[in-house]
Amino acid sequence: MDFKSRLRVALPDVDEDIVAELTDHARATYESARASGDDADEAERRVEIQIQAWVDNAASLRRRPKAVPAVIPPVPATNHIAAVRQDVRYAWRLIKRQPGYAALLIATMALGIAATTLLGSVAYGVLLKPLPWANAPRLVRFYETRQGSTRRTPPVMTNLAYLEWQRGSRTLDAIGAWSTNLVPVGDERPERIRATALTPSLLTLLEAVPLKGRLFLPGDDEPARAPMVLISHSFWQERYGGRADIVGQTIRINAKMHTIVGVMPPAFAFPDSSTRMWITLYVPPVISPSGFSLVMFQAIGRLKPGVTPAQAASEATALARGGPSQPEVALAVFGSNGPVEVTAIPLRDALTGDVKPAILILLVAVFLLLATATANAASLQLARATARRRELAIRAAIGAGKGQLVRQALTENVLFGLLGGVAGIALAAVMHQALPRFLPSNFPRVTEIAFDVRIQAFAVLVSVLVGVGCGLLPAWNAARANVVAGLVEDALAPVGGGLRSAVARVRAAIMTGQVAIASILLIASVLLCRSFLAMLHADVGYDATNVLTATVILPGGDCIDSAHCVSPALSQLSRDAAR
Repeated sequence: MDFKSRLRVALPDVDEDIVAELTDHARATYESARASGDDADEAERRVEIQIQAWVDNAASLRRRPKAVPAVIPPVPATNHIAAVRQDVRYAWRLIKRQPGYAALLIATMALGIAATTLLGSVAYGVLLKPLPWANAPRLVRFYETRQGSTRRTPPVMTNLAYLEWQRGSRTLDAIGAWSTNLVPVGDERPERIRATALTPSLLTLLEAVPLKGRLFLPGDDEPARAPMVLISHSFWQERYGGRADIVGQTIRINAKMHTIVGVMPPAFAFPDSSTRMWITLYVPPVISPSGFSLVMFQAIGRLKPGVTPAQAASEATALARGGPSQPEVALAVFGSNGPVEVTAIPLRDALTGDVKPAILILLVAVFLLLATATANAASLQLARATARRRELAIRAAIGAGKGQLVRQALTENVLFGLLGGVAGIALAAVMHQALPRFLPSNFPRVTEIAFDVRIQAFAVLVSVLVGVGCGLLPAWNAARANVVAGLVEDALAPVGGGLRSAVARVRAAIMTGQVAIASILLIASVLLCRSFLAMLHADVGYDATNVLTATVILPGGDCIDSAHCVSPALSQLSRDAAR
């Protein structure tokens, strides 16, 4: 049976889109009857009864006075999946009928979803994603300062506090130290490689497992032992082609021959993925036969179960203050020889503390942007639903209940949201590829920012929520509409009575909210630009025009990072200056 032709004849005044939707309903009724065991004639008879009910329903509603509310008879039962499928097909036909409007609405949603998805991936990768090391929640980073310090020193720890704490700690399972720098590697044409010098205890603390060979063992960091090195998986592949006999080979690092004792797995990255090799770090005593030495490095520890960072910091401070005095060197380095102060911070906070406020502020900004985009799309859909008042009346006249009208409005907007989400995900993926070019080189955990399945699922969820949010107002409009008035009045007549006032109030509230959010974003952007310009033109006390800085790496030496070492000679100069 040609259901569509039959419906065109029976309902000549009904729009083509509604005829198409009714055709889907009629076909679903026919298929449901055949599936229940009816033959073809009986199934067609059921469809004819349904079509006649639609015709009688519409005629009955047209004869009713305006003041009498419409009583919508129930639609013949169909399964929910078929009903939703019909709503989706109808919404798709509306999109194809107005491609310009659909493109504008989808683009509005896509921009908000793309920005939210991209910042969500950054926030998750940097702030929320678990650290890639064992017992990460118990890892704590330590900083050492001096009371009354007048100099801005890097967040480091000295051998004084480190060794005293290592000998007498009751709050830590383990403590380790490291220092990172660029070192010359090779013989004829040495290249600069980022290497990390670390104590053997640090690898044990992180519960690292080598891919080949072994880790550093206690005592490997002693000066009398031959220098050793662990290399990264990428360095092993690039420089040695992944050769199986790599363990035991030698390589010149910082003018010294080092023996390769192991290869780390691809997933191991400490302190970050830019490190290509790891060398043993020896922490010397404060007082030695050669004089008074102060070595600065970075340190982390693993707390014992139930111990807080504050308890560990108090213990370290007390132990360090009981160690040997170093007034001259402390004065030279810290600008004060006051009592030692040790600070303990969870490792995640230490890594992300500088960027966390900026990320959170940007997250708030993009959520405001998403709210503005959603409100704008909802306002457009509400205006469009108001213009389709006669269509809603006809749908009600042929048997659609208010629940079905609401469901159709929500389905249409969720479809818009999903299409906007697809466009937003594609835009966010492109932006994610370009993101590393715009982030500073020292941005923490940049390699953890991934556009993976979890972020894509988050984007889909946001798309559905945006679609539902945009569909609430049109659904509310459909539920409150006077379908009898819409049917008997001219299609171009304005919405009347209380509904018009309610719609106007809602749209005014939406526009007020949009203006408020846009004002917040505009003011924040202006203040941010003003602060940035002020920083660019700040008086630093000297003329930096045409002034360059350079780092010179000299071969040899006992410290991989000379910026963090104070030699016995400097200690002696400090004593002489103090006298």
